[in-house]
Amino acid sequence: TCAALVSFTVCSLPFILAGKTAGGETNSAVAIRGRKRRRLALADHIDALEADLAKMRSVSQDVENEVLALKRQLSTSRKVVEELQAEVLQLKETAAASASLELEVLDVRKELSEARAAVRISQQTALVTTRKLAEVQTSAQEAQEEAETELDELRAELGVQRKARSEAEAKVAALVRQLRETDGERREDEEQQERFVAREELGCVQDEEQQEQLAAKEKSGQLQDPLSKRDTLDPLEKDSSRQESFSEMRKGIEAAAVTATQQQERTLVGTAVPVERGLNTQAQLEVPPGYYWTLPPQRFDFMQERSISVSNWEGVEQTGRVDKVGKARTCSFYRLPEVLPKQHAERILEHIARSTAYLTDTDSVDQSPTFEYYPYQNGEWVDRVLQPLLENFVVEKVLPYVRECYGSPNCCLSDILVRRYLPGERRTHMSHFDGKAFVTAVLGLSDPDSYEGGLYVQPRPDVSSRMFFRLEPGDLLVHSFDLQHGVHVWRGIRYSLIFWIKDTPQAVQDHTTPWYDSLAEKGDADALYALALNYSKGSAGKPIDIVRAIELYEQSAQIGHHFAQNNLGSLYKKAHKVMGLDGGLDKSLKWLRIAAESGFAMAQKNLALAYAHGEGVERNPSKAAEWMRKSAEQLDIESAFLLAEMYREGRGVPRDLAQAVTWCRRSAKAGFPRAQYTLGVLHLEGNGIEKDQKKAEAWFHYASKQGVIEAKNNIAAIQAQRGQVAEAANIWAELAEKGEPNAQCNLGMCFMRGLGRERDQQKARELLEKAAAQGHRMAQNALVQL
Repeated sequence: TCAALVSFTVCSLPFILAGKTAGGETNSAVAIRGRKRRRLALADHIDALEADLAKMRSVSQDVENEVLALKRQLSTSRKVVEELQAEVLQLKETAAASASLELEVLDVRKELSEARAAVRISQQTALVTTRKLAEVQTSAQEAQEEAETELDELRAELGVQRKARSEAEAKVAALVRQLRETDGERREDEEQQERFVAREELGCVQDEEQQEQLAAKEKSGQLQDPLSKRDTLDPLEKDSSRQESFSEMRKGIEAAAVTATQQQERTLVGTAVPVERGLNTQAQLEVPPGYYWTLPPQRFDFMQERSISVSNWEGVEQTGRVDKVGKARTCSFYRLPEVLPKQHAERILEHIARSTAYLTDTDSVDQSPTFEYYPYQNGEWVDRVLQPLLENFVVEKVLPYVRECYGSPNCCLSDILVRRYLPGERRTHMSHFDGKAFVTAVLGLSDPDSYEGGLYVQPRPDVSSRMFFRLEPGDLLVHSFDLQHGVHVWRGIRYSLIFWIKDTPQAVQDHTTPWYDSLAEKGDADALYALALNYSKGSAGKPIDIVRAIELYEQSAQIGHHFAQNNLGSLYKKAHKVMGLDGGLDKSLKWLRIAAESGFAMAQKNLALAYAHGEGVERNPSKAAEWMRKSAEQLDIESAFLLAEMYREGRGVPRDLAQAVTWCRRSAKAGFPRAQYTLGVLHLEGNGIEKDQKKAEAWFHYASKQGVIEAKNNIAAIQAQRGQVAEAANIWAELAEKGEPNAQCNLGMCFMRGLGRERDQQKARELLEKAAAQGHRMAQNALVQL
């Protein structure tokens, strides 16, 4: 602005001066006025310029002030920039620290994740521990109850044995008196014999004199009857007879005394007198009542051991052998101690103990709930958590050993089966053969000191040949298909992991058992039995062919296979009922009797049922009870229950509630579902046993867990009595869907009365009609009320 004003002033002066000169040449006055006007104009202009200059100075001052302010702002900005630069440096340092912090955060998050996983594991472990504690408490309570029951039984048996001992002592005293009398008679006979000999000697000397005397007596008619001479010789024969009677009597006295002493000792210590091996079947069965139910398990000891090296594994192989019935050869089996590290086995046990995959399907051997699951089935893994724990073990140790041991290089794994044996559930697996496996391997998981019983081998038909294996966690027991074995757990908890191995991958893929065909052609009794079983059931790739099954069973039974004999008897009965086979029942009874007399518990039970129902023989309840008791004494849990029912109802035996309770309790504790339910009913009613609703409910829970619908219905009824109607209605709803008439009636009453369910007359009517259609009288009466 200042530059523009200066330029205007400088440029205007020449025009003003030039006008002054031109005006002076025309008129002075005009010129003067012109000059005045110009002066005035110039003065005004100067004033304006001065005013503009002042303004410019003011503006300049403002500009300078602004410049100063800008300089100050610049200085401030520089300081801010420096501060910002410092902050940038700090931010860079912070960013580095932040990156480090992020790494630390990631580490913390990882640790937190691990901690959470550990917490979950701890919670799961705590849950498992809680469950185990509950199971231990239950086992402890059961053990206490069992101890009390056994104590009562022992006291009762002690009284019986004392009475028997008194009777035996009385018999011994009578026999001793008779023995003394016999000794006296014997001495008299000996003296008489000596006198007789002496007379004979004298007779030689006085023969002529005696002849004369005899002749004289003949003439006088005093000659004795010829029998008198025979009577004279009788003392010799009589003495010999009495000596034999004396020996037999002494043996009888000694046997009676030994038996009474053994029975008394058994009663006092609560154990049974061992049965000597090698006795005949009849002698083996003549043991005190309940002998095998109280006998401590007999362990099998491996006497042969050697070091082995298979693949990349080196270890120890222990060999056991048992004789096979009806065979010249033996059956061998092997234990591999510590083939799997104990810590590894414990990890497997921890996983399978927590698993919820256990099924309660019907078992193919005894038709009870299985409580098992397959982590590996038909050649494929199902349990992906268990796979990394077992896969290398199978590939590197199990299969190489089996292939080398049994000379079958193509062996492969077919299935892995896990079973559990818990209080209140399955406690036994009756003796059987593994029909689906060429070779079976059993891995020890549970501590053998934590349970009583376990896996056993039974080479003969009768239970007296049963011997139990001790398997530590990590031990492996390997056996072929022809080993008769089973499981019985008296106390504690046991888990079992079983490998089923077939001879070829094709057999796994086709679900077949080709090794039986080749062995059956060679007359192998076990292979003939297994092949017949496949034909009778239409399994393992064989069609159902009853005629072929009977033919194969006959061949195996003729060799002496007790399973084949029993199955043949059952199959002949089925053929009679279904096909009308002539003589089927007679043949059935024949083979059942042969197997039963060999000591096979299953055949004894079937023979008892034949007598009970009059199948192939005249109905005879006493014979039925006799054979049922023989089977029950050999730890057949169903027979124990059926015998209890015979005692409870007085069928074939005098009605005895104490015996009924004893056998029912044995069967229930061994895991037989119907016995558990019946024992609950006995406790609920106080029938032959103390009335105890708490124990009744506990047995009902066990039975319901094994699928006994009546037991679950009774639990609901007990809950309803306690006022827990909603919980009871939930159970009845579950059972009503399965068509159980009692549950349908009870649930219908809940809807009708508005108890545990909202009142709904239509639903009540529907449920009551379903129950009434099945003949339920209470439902029929309730419908009348509606």
